[in-house]
Amino acid sequence: MPPTTPLRPIASTVCRQCRNALLQQRHASSTTSSQQLPLRNGAAQTSPDNATAPPRWSRTPEAMRAPHRIRPKLDQDTFICNSDPNVLNSFYTRILGEDGASVLPEDVKWLAITHKSFDQGRRGFNERLSVLGRRIVELQTSLALLEAPSGKPKKLLGQVDVFGRAPFVHPQTESVGNVTLEAKKAITDKRRMAQLAEKYRVGEVLRWQPIMSHDLPGSGLDGILRDALFAIVGAVALQRGGEVANQVVRTRILRPLGLS
Repeated sequence: MPPTTPLRPIASTVCRQCRNALLQQRHASSTTSSQQLPLRNGAAQTSPDNATAPPRWSRTPEAMRAPHRIRPKLDQDTFICNSDPNVLNSFYTRILGEDGASVLPEDVKWLAITHKSFDQGRRGFNERLSVLGRRIVELQTSLALLEAPSGKPKKLLGQVDVFGRAPFVHPQTESVGNVTLEAKKAITDKRRMAQLAEKYRVGEVLRWQPIMSHDLPGSGLDGILRDALFAIVGAVALQRGGEVANQVVRTRILRPLGLS
């Protein structure tokens, strides 16, 4: 019977090769990271080559572009979106006021009106900004309903307590009944918010790719317009703070909807 080779030397040799390869990868990554410019004030400094590159919102990153298209390009895929910064600045002036074009940075202004269907989401999209903005709008809607006068009578006629008890009544609690789920949904209804977005002409700057270019409402336009409004509120909250975002919601959204 021929002698067998011990397994321990073979295993140790393989582990040694794997360990050496891992050390080489770590050394290569550390060398690459050391060539980058240092951080200053918590922000990454770009190299001179990246400084001259086009902004992220205006192009698809090369690393995220496939070398070949898997699916054939259909006729309905052609949908032209705005790419003019001047048109975008005019929109923000229209929706945020006189200095609206300077409220947000350039990349955030494009991000807030970009849906995830645009360019397959490779240039960033506004979904997380929309979630934050929705919560702010819902909170301000509840507070506005609390501040609104109550339409209920102060005394319920025909109801007499057999023990002679009287319900607690206070001016600050009369409007609590206004804050209902139905009332909040009626104010922030998708169609009403979409109509408000059409008033601000959000569709002129909205970046998205509809499923059916010939049928924008059937492609979900109302929901995308509403989410764009929410995203702008979320972007303002992150860049300018909650106080400014609350003012934008009260004056630019709730007041035109009939709730001031």
